[in-house]
Amino acid sequence: MGRREKPIEPGQGKAAEFAADLRMLRRRTGNVPYRELASRVPYSASSLSAAASGHRLPAWPVVAAYLEACGVTGTGEWHRRWRQAAGLPPEAEPAARPPAGPPPRPTAGTSFPFTGSAAGPARAPDPSSGEPPHGLPPGLPRQGTAAGAPYGPPSDAPWQDTEDGPGGAAEGVPHAPRGVPDPPTRFVGRDHEVEEVCRLLAEHRLLTLTGVGGVGKTRLAQRAARTAGLLLRDGACWVELAEVTSPDVLPYAVVEGLGLAPVPPHTTPTAHLADALRGREILLVLDNCEHLAAACARLAHLLLASTTGVRLLATSRLPLGPAAERLYVVPPLPEDASLALLTDRAALLADAAWSPDDVEHARAVIRRLDGLPLAIEFAARRLRALSPGQLLDRLDERLPLLSKGDPVAPERHRSLRAMLDWSHQLCTPAEQRLWARLSVFVGSISLEAAHAVWEVPRTGAETGPGEGARTGAGPGEETRTGGETRGGGETGPEELLDAVDGLIDHSLLLTEPGDGAGRRYTMLETVREYGRDRLARGGDLDDARTRHLLWFRDMVREAYERWAGPGQAARLRELGRELPNLRQALEYGVREDAEPAQARAALDIAHGLVWYWTATGAAEQGVGWLRRALAATAPADGDPVVRAARTRAMWACAFLAVFPADLEAAAGQAAEAAARARADGDQASVGWATTVTALATLTGGGVEESLDAFRAAVTDLRAAADRYGEQNALSILASALCATGRIEEALVCLERAFGLSREQDERWHRPYLHWVRAKTLIVERRLTGPDGALAHVLGVLEPQRDFADPRALALGHDTLAHCAWLLGRHREAARLFGASEARWPVEETRIAAYRVAALDTARCLEELRAALGEDAYRAARAEGAALPAEEAREWAIRFATDAM
Repeated sequence: MGRREKPIEPGQGKAAEFAADLRMLRRRTGNVPYRELASRVPYSASSLSAAASGHRLPAWPVVAAYLEACGVTGTGEWHRRWRQAAGLPPEAEPAARPPAGPPPRPTAGTSFPFTGSAAGPARAPDPSSGEPPHGLPPGLPRQGTAAGAPYGPPSDAPWQDTEDGPGGAAEGVPHAPRGVPDPPTRFVGRDHEVEEVCRLLAEHRLLTLTGVGGVGKTRLAQRAARTAGLLLRDGACWVELAEVTSPDVLPYAVVEGLGLAPVPPHTTPTAHLADALRGREILLVLDNCEHLAAACARLAHLLLASTTGVRLLATSRLPLGPAAERLYVVPPLPEDASLALLTDRAALLADAAWSPDDVEHARAVIRRLDGLPLAIEFAARRLRALSPGQLLDRLDERLPLLSKGDPVAPERHRSLRAMLDWSHQLCTPAEQRLWARLSVFVGSISLEAAHAVWEVPRTGAETGPGEGARTGAGPGEETRTGGETRGGGETGPEELLDAVDGLIDHSLLLTEPGDGAGRRYTMLETVREYGRDRLARGGDLDDARTRHLLWFRDMVREAYERWAGPGQAARLRELGRELPNLRQALEYGVREDAEPAQARAALDIAHGLVWYWTATGAAEQGVGWLRRALAATAPADGDPVVRAARTRAMWACAFLAVFPADLEAAAGQAAEAAARARADGDQASVGWATTVTALATLTGGGVEESLDAFRAAVTDLRAAADRYGEQNALSILASALCATGRIEEALVCLERAFGLSREQDERWHRPYLHWVRAKTLIVERRLTGPDGALAHVLGVLEPQRDFADPRALALGHDTLAHCAWLLGRHREAARLFGASEARWPVEETRIAAYRVAALDTARCLEELRAALGEDAYRAARAEGAALPAEEAREWAIRFATDAM
């Protein structure tokens, strides 16, 4: 049994929230130093600072003094919040402390609490004149009355219509405006988001919080509105729209939420709202607007046009659309905040200590749940019966697993599936179809790849049993497409783009910054799983996955065919970006029940990635995929096309197997590939297979024995007009010749190889040619000058700014270390040997020809130890090994340049 630990402490709840509001109030009033605040009230700076620290709840007199120092006049709502944080029942506000001494001194540059505008003391404007307070633009909150106002109705300004005030025609007031809900559970994280929302509300009169379902839009809006409402004269009012099913009912729901009198028969509800809100300074919060987006947009436009002091905060899974709308996409919780939420909610249900392993499993759970607060809360309920590790093991089926939510929550928030069902209902048929089909991707998605899985739908293709295609809106709701209902039928590039835009609007598809290769999209894993489930239930999962497989087959084929030419670095980046999808496609193609065409497509991908595996130091990974693809296609070997493809895959697999020193398997597979290729008349494959045979012999130490095979491979590849293959064979032959002292013959090979590389504008393999040339120059002790060994070392290292080939970096550092030794730069030489050691791909062996006797490596290391001393030598080598790859590369380039 390991040491037991309590879950991470969740914080101080309401007291911490109260302290955070005090700190925000001070920031909004210009971040006045505590020493200055203390000069305005009879409390010390340390007392005021401690009040806002959150370590403990301060006494009310200290809070009252803090508020007075910040310019707050009405403290009724603050007092209610303070009592709530203290766990005390509601009570009337105590009498204000009589002022001690003269009033607070005005402070130059004091900022207005909410807007941040300068607002020093000034005469009070005439409310009936329409004149804004001094220093404030019209429609922004006024200083003095704002900060103390409640987020329900203010105690000193009851919400009612009078004969002289706005809305005087209304008959009576049925109730006060709805205050902002105050959930009983603790608000976790989001401090930065709360402040950002408050800042945006100061700058924009319509702010919409968007984001995928369950990301916490409502909870963030509640917390931000509670804070922002404190700084508005008429506070904040909350209107819940989840149960409002008709656009016509929307204005009546807002009338009721504001506590206004019933709409008179001679006026419309929107006109009634506009009259009642004219002259008010209030934050109106519309929660869950997505199914009424167009109606909310119209209402927002009317209120913004007819009032100056009304601000609107909306929560919606998609934008509302008015030109004045400012969007804020609510992000998932970061990992630490997600863990705090999970432990906080789990502690409410059961008191259990967690081991360190439990904490790590809990972190894995929240990562799998994409940091979605609602999903995390569902997961916490399962922790009554399961350990975090057991929960993690079951998350592959998260939709049925996370089905126990709060029974008093809205229906759509009672399970993970219900939450996503609601989002699905809000989508058009085209958006639903695209959501389902994009679920076969992993990682990011390009627009072109999305098009590859797009097709004309069947009736009810992606819907469950008994369901028809949705129109994109719930019962009695309007569809968000320019006010018109869209049907499913026509498909094409334009409709695909519309569907992509729609899923982005719903936050079901997220965008990634472009890198010059076009915009890419991602899905949260929870959203992806739901789409995959819909796709499977509609019977189209196999079709979509086959389209996915064939798209990536074609992409890899093109990359392979164009490999030995311009744009190699860009192709490597593209393949690396698509690697998660390539693995997904390979896995589907080599599964046990794969169709022959699917297995053949997987074979093409595995073979086409041979240079990617080589260039990224992932040879062993490539061997694994090639062996699986060869096994999957073996039954179809009688087909001449499949047989030829399998022969090419065999020599590619054998080539990659040399690097992790699986030499016996490599030699055997290369020999089989050569025999098949000769029988089929495939001379290029004969040349490649012979190259691999020679390379396996060389790696095993048979330098002399490998030479004839390399020469034969060069002949075959040249006859087949495979210039890239010939270039590779010549480079390894030159290295082997250098190892045996045949420098002149090696130089002839290198001259031909360099020429082939330049003809093709090939850049990735050329550094290996520079490496071999640098070795020949080290043997000749020609280190400096424009054609010395150091210049060719730069030819190895500088291209790695684009390619980052770990093997080339290791060789470059190693060769430069030999140069440094010969130049008497012993410490630098030891440091470079360390950097070389760190760069080698961990799965690979060092081919015997990489370090040849002609370089006197053994003597080099012995002299470095003698010159530096064992401790200094080890320290310098460790220092080089500890350098990050980019830093080591740039240091080596500077050293080689300076030494030339």
